[in-house]
Amino acid sequence: MIFSSMDAFWVVNWTTDVAGRCDYIDRQWPRITGQTAEAAMGGGWLNAIHQDDLEQVKVELGLASGSERPFQIMARLRRQDGQFRWALAVGAPRYDEQDVFIGYSGSIIDFHDRIDITERNQRLDALRASEERDRPLFETSRDGIVTVDMSGHILEANPAYQKMLGYTLEELKRLTYQELTPEVWHDMEAAVVREHILPRGESAEYEKEYIRKDGAVFPISLRTWTVVDERGHIVGMRAFVRDITERKQAEAALRDSEERFRISFANASIGFAMNGPDDTHLDANSAYCVITGYMREELLVLKGSELIHPDDRPANMALAERMLAGEIPGFVIENRYVRKNGENIWVRESVSLIRGADGEPRWIITLVEDVTERKLAEDALQQSRNDLDRAQEVGKIGWWRLDVRRNVLTWSDENHRIFGVPKGTPLTYDSFLSIVHPDDQADVDAKWQAGLRGEPYDIEHRIVSGDEVKWVREKAYLEFDAAGALLGGFGITQDITERKQAEEALRESEARLRLATEAAKIGAFDWRIPTDVNIWTPELEAMYGLGPGEFGRRRSAWEHLVHPDDRAGAVAKVNETLVTGEPVEHEWRVVWPDGSVRWIAGRFQGFKDAAGNPVRLTGVNIDVSERKRVEKALRESELRYRSLVEAASAITWSCPPSGLHEKPQQEWMAFTGQTAEEMLGDGWTKVVHPDDLEAAAAQWRAAVARGEPFWSEHRIRRHDGQWRWMRVQAAPVRDAAGEIVEWFGSNTDIDDLKQAELALRESQQQLALALEAGQLGFWDWRVPSGRVQFGGHWASMLGYDLSEIEPDVRAWERLIHPDEREEVAARLTDHLEGRSDFYECEHRLRHKDGSWRWILDRGRVVERDAAGRPLRAIGTHADVTARHEAESALQDADRRKDEFLATLAHELRNPLTPIRNAVHILKKKYGPQFPDTPLLAMVQRQVDHLVRLVDDLLEISRIGRGKVDLRKENVAVSDFLRHALESCHPLIESKNHRVTVNIADEPLRVFGDSVRLAQIAANIINNAAKYTPPGGRIEIDAARGGDEVVLRVRDNGVGISADMMPRVFDLFAQTDGQIRLSEGGLGIGLALVRSLVEIHGGRVEARSEGVGRGSEFIVSLPLADCGALRLR
Repeated sequence: MIFSSMDAFWVVNWTTDVAGRCDYIDRQWPRITGQTAEAAMGGGWLNAIHQDDLEQVKVELGLASGSERPFQIMARLRRQDGQFRWALAVGAPRYDEQDVFIGYSGSIIDFHDRIDITERNQRLDALRASEERDRPLFETSRDGIVTVDMSGHILEANPAYQKMLGYTLEELKRLTYQELTPEVWHDMEAAVVREHILPRGESAEYEKEYIRKDGAVFPISLRTWTVVDERGHIVGMRAFVRDITERKQAEAALRDSEERFRISFANASIGFAMNGPDDTHLDANSAYCVITGYMREELLVLKGSELIHPDDRPANMALAERMLAGEIPGFVIENRYVRKNGENIWVRESVSLIRGADGEPRWIITLVEDVTERKLAEDALQQSRNDLDRAQEVGKIGWWRLDVRRNVLTWSDENHRIFGVPKGTPLTYDSFLSIVHPDDQADVDAKWQAGLRGEPYDIEHRIVSGDEVKWVREKAYLEFDAAGALLGGFGITQDITERKQAEEALRESEARLRLATEAAKIGAFDWRIPTDVNIWTPELEAMYGLGPGEFGRRRSAWEHLVHPDDRAGAVAKVNETLVTGEPVEHEWRVVWPDGSVRWIAGRFQGFKDAAGNPVRLTGVNIDVSERKRVEKALRESELRYRSLVEAASAITWSCPPSGLHEKPQQEWMAFTGQTAEEMLGDGWTKVVHPDDLEAAAAQWRAAVARGEPFWSEHRIRRHDGQWRWMRVQAAPVRDAAGEIVEWFGSNTDIDDLKQAELALRESQQQLALALEAGQLGFWDWRVPSGRVQFGGHWASMLGYDLSEIEPDVRAWERLIHPDEREEVAARLTDHLEGRSDFYECEHRLRHKDGSWRWILDRGRVVERDAAGRPLRAIGTHADVTARHEAESALQDADRRKDEFLATLAHELRNPLTPIRNAVHILKKKYGPQFPDTPLLAMVQRQVDHLVRLVDDLLEISRIGRGKVDLRKENVAVSDFLRHALESCHPLIESKNHRVTVNIADEPLRVFGDSVRLAQIAANIINNAAKYTPPGGRIEIDAARGGDEVVLRVRDNGVGISADMMPRVFDLFAQTDGQIRLSEGGLGIGLALVRSLVEIHGGRVEARSEGVGRGSEFIVSLPLADCGALRLR
């Protein structure tokens, strides 16, 4: 179509925000309208619109903005000379980097000379011709196409429209489109026809509902045009109709999912935070704010890692990096947070990553639970256990616990060591009895049977551990139910071998001493001081490790035998008696000739002459080494017992058979702060918690009355006023006649254990809340039996009530989709057998209504036996069906996009050929005599430019579908660079750029398609020429780099911003600055370059120091020999 008055043709480019307010308009606007660009900002540009067209323009803009769709508006625009001319405004939505709608961009085009009657007739002729051309599209279109007359009766409908409604064409021709539309839509649609379609000839796309032949109502979207006769009169309407049922369902599901997430996020009792891939907070719920101590607004400027304690940050960030790299889907970690007030708290973080449709990280979701109290309780409990273990080891005291209901007998490590039984050995009463010394088995069994009848179990006996015989003391407290049946018990075992040996040694020593005394085998000496002659008996010499007659008979000889550490004390005692003449006693060590040390006890006395001078010292020595050894053993045993009591935070006490204290108990008084007077009698009850007093006092009175062991757990007020939970145990001490002579007991501080139990209960409650907030189901599987406890939303997400699900693993297995059972079993087996750290699998489960739901199943083994076999596993189920449906919809949309690009490119190419030919014919026919040669040249350039754009679109489409055919050969780099420069020469020359080319002297050849290689270089050089202001500099270098050819193209143009750099090779990627300088283009050139380079086995990268500082593009291609090998 050729227009007149082309010299008056103009185009104005503009952009608006989401409300339609102008925020940019180019310099053509003042020249055309006389209104300044500043006056046009906001809504000022509307002042240039004809008053009769103003309302229509506002309505069209509102409809377009509400639906984020492209628009076309025809209206009259006031020129600078005051005349109004028809103009066509076209606009398309624009989005930011996060795909958020931010407004429109478009052009206003002079259209006045294109709406005269001649063109109208031409359009009618073209319409009739296009109807014939479009007949194949009409028949094969997947969208419905329908034509109606002005009364609404259907005249024509394509097969897709007939199938959509379930009618044949003959049935449809007997109906109106109003009869196919629910009545609720009639007024709206009439208004669309009246206010949009008839005045303008077409409508924007709008939505309503249709009624199928079977009565079902479904949503559709449609766009309608008027149909005119040869005189231009409107005779009917034609519409393109699309069934949008699936889209509406997906949108509704997405809204529901988002609303559930929003409510759960805001109201969850545990902390929720949403962070970007760079770890910056995007949102946080109130629980998260309470945990961290920050307000939500303060968190939005912080990164999540900034809250983590510096010592814990590396481990957390290492896991986060693995998650972002796709190595793990998420992670759970316990670390410390530093709150706003500087306080350190322990938290448990559950971190997961949500990726976009392109696979790139989108959001990081973090669930945070404050576990500080639990950590403190665990640390205290662990310290208490460690202290108890050390005390047991030092005191050689082990313990055991019996649980009859679970048929479990547990021994401490020290108990295993005492009995010499390896850990993991099955423990039974018979195996225990077999370790007891044969001579003691009958007594032990009788004592145990009496204990089962309720009598105290307290016995000393021997055991045989390997080749060693040991003495042990066992004491047990057994628990019975109301019927007298045994429930379990707790007992201690103490290795008393050393004590028994000491007692035996003491008895033997005393026997030897008796025999020595009786036989007068006490060593004696007589020292004559004036002559320094010291006479020793043979028994005394033997005590010093000497043979008969070996003693040197001098005082100095005796002093030399005394242990150096004891010598001064022994000599001082000798001098003392020499001065006073009184008998003295002393003990010292002597060193035998073989180096061994013995203890000596001496009694001696000095005598003086008449002048008061010492003349004689006589006395006896006894070897007390055995006694000293026994005393030392007893001290060590007492020390071990004392350490055990102190490490266990126990208070020991005793009282007479009446159960009333008659003597002060120092440990009790130190703990409670009571005075001696306050604690006597039943004064202990005054520091028992009021809520526990009645039960504790009653139990104590009953135990005293029956003479049975006492056990209770209750709270006692410490001296600082704090209430502490105590475990109180007491047992009667009986004489030989069985009469109680004393009560002995202990109070053990178990407050930390109680707090840990409370924290555990709270943790379980928080877990239940988390499951509810996250709409999760959980399972607890006892692997050997196959029994499973299901909970949370496990059953409801499948449409069942929990009572309908059998608590067995086979109930779950029967619900798994047949196609996925093998994979689920394989993954589960890998984890159960220890080949993976946890179990995770996405699979389908059958809903009660017969549909299939996608489930994310996660879990891990939490308990194994000694052989490593799994005993118990726990995990969760999450319904991810909505996510799978959304992913499927996105994949379908991406496929339709590729098909659209291919179709668009082909459809655009068809009309270009006759336009190009027409220009060629005009140039050939008229030559320089053509009336408007510059105009013809402009058409030639624009057609050529459009052809290049279409070719690029086709190329991108072929590459995306894998249909590029490369004709590979050895190509010289200089050859394809020359062809590229030739194709870019017109643009370079028109912008007066200075180009320098440096190619290495050595021959450089690439194995590839010469045409595609030239296309790569041309696109990069053309890109540099476009985005470099006139008179710029372009440098082209080609050199060898290892086994590659490295092509570099540098310019001093507009450069690339840092935020644009990651997307510079993306399809349709352009910045605002590039759009203004590009002189047309779709932003696909660099995307095409990357695709062509990669299919040649190479790579491409872009570099820029920022906006206004130029750019450099580097293409690396394998050399011919290396490239052929790489491509093969």
